[in-house]
This record gives sequence, structure tokens and C-alpha cells, in this order.
Amino acid sequence: MRRYILLVLLAAMTLAVLGGTGIAEAANPLLITNVGQGAESAMVNVLCKKEKIAATLNDTITASELAGPDGKAKFSFMAVVVGYSGKGMGAAGVNIDQELVRAHELMKKAQSLKLPIIIMHIGGIDRRGESSDRLIKEIFKYANYALFVSAGNYPDSGALDKNKPDNLLTNSLPKGVTLKIVSKINDIVAPLKGIMGL
Repeated sequence: MRRYILLVLLAAMTLAVLGGTGIAEAANPLLITNVGQGAESAMVNVLCKKEKIAATLNDTITASELAGPDGKAKFSFMAVVVGYSGKGMGAAGVNIDQELVRAHELMKKAQSLKLPIIIMHIGGIDRRGESSDRLIKEIFKYANYALFVSAGNYPDSGALDKNKPDNLLTNSLPKGVTLKIVSKINDIVAPLKGIMGL
């Protein structure tokens, strides 16, 4: 009888781990990375942990790290948070040209692995400007999905106050991309889950 009870408890624990926790694709987590070394990727990671979305944060991951020994992608989706931070770039020890080389290689490798790319811009007008806009123009073309905070479609605070967006984010995407726009960072979880089928 005791053995039977132990087996039942073990089965229940296994089901909880596999299906009852709400953790998505534990064997193939969401990869959260960054182009521009802004702080928002860490915020995305915190929100994912809070909502029990299995995720791995690696802001400096390279193309060679996307696949496992079997040659298959180690991740279910790749969320790429775009936005330039001079402080973040300095901490990472790279300049914008080096960051773009890594980014292009990463995106192309993801495409070859058929790893879906979710482009995110969630820093609003703070992640606009000459350097951020360069990253947007070069990286958004790789998107399979996109998730934005609406203020990012404005070039600066003056344009936001006058309600005159330049729509750079939207216009930099390839045609046919699934686009979700939210009003603030904390609202990204529901559309992210929708994109991932959770």
C-alpha cells in the first residue's frame, strides 16, 4: 500500500512539473537577447519569470551558441530586444559596429535553424535616436513576430506630445509580420504568450 501511495505521489509530481506549473517548453526555453545592450531585456526576463515562462537571458550570445550538439536549436523562440545604450555597450566592451556584426550573424543562424525571431522594442522614446534608429533599420528586417511599446514609434518627446509618430518601428518590419503593440512594458506578457502559443 505504501509503495502504491509513493508511486501515485511520484506521478502527481511528474505531472505538476510537466504540465501543471504553466512553464512553457522547459526543454526548449525562450531565448531573450539584446541588440544595443539596453536594460529592457532584463525586464523581459523578470516578467517571464514572474509569469512562469521558461526563459534564458543572454545579452551577448553568439550564433555558434544557438544550436546543441545535435545541430538543432536549443530554444523555442528568440526574443531580440532592440535599443542602444552607451553605458550597456561600454559594459559589454563593444561598439555599435561590433554589436551589429554579432547581431546579423545571430539572426542569420536563427533563420537557418528555423528558430522564430520575436523583435521587441519596449524602451519607448528612450530607445530612439541616431544609434537606436540604426539598429532598428538593420535588425527589424529579420522579424517573424514583433512586439512594441507604442511610444517607440515616436522619434522624441516633442513628437509624442504633438502626437506625430514617424512609425519607424512599424515601417522597418517586413510585410506579413505578426505585430503586437502595447502601451507599457508590463503589458507585453499576454501578447508574448499568444505568439508562443501558451
